[in-house]
Amino acid sequence: MPKNAKSSATSGTRKKNARKAAVGIPLPEVPVVAKQKKQKGQKKEPRKKVYIPPSKPAPPQPDPLDTLGIIHRLPPELVIILRSLGKKDPVTKGRALEELQSKWIDESSRKGDESVECDALVTMLPVWVCLWQS
Repeated sequence: MPKNAKSSATSGTRKKNARKAAVGIPLPEVPVVAKQKKQKGQKKEPRKKVYIPPSKPAPPQPDPLDTLGIIHRLPPELVIILRSLGKKDPVTKGRALEELQSKWIDESSRKGDESVECDALVTMLPVWVCLWQS
């Protein structure tokens, strides 16, 4: 039956057995370093706890339609389009831009300068600027 190549003895046991086997060979003396024991009642100082305040969430951006009071001067269909432009989703923004182009800008250019659509588009310009800055 073959023996295991790996011994289950610890390194300290192997050294002790090697010393016993080599009785006639003098070993170099190694200075023994004693571990410092803790005295009774002497403990490490506990770490000082530091208060880390939680991060504050960013305040929500005010809706330019509400803050400027433009919402009452625009037609409801245009308000819905402008609210869609304020969303983060690029698909929603793209659809809103297409609807704005087809229903409002193209219609106002066909009808002329005196139409209601032109007045609404001029009124919505500050909102447009606010939406594209954010």
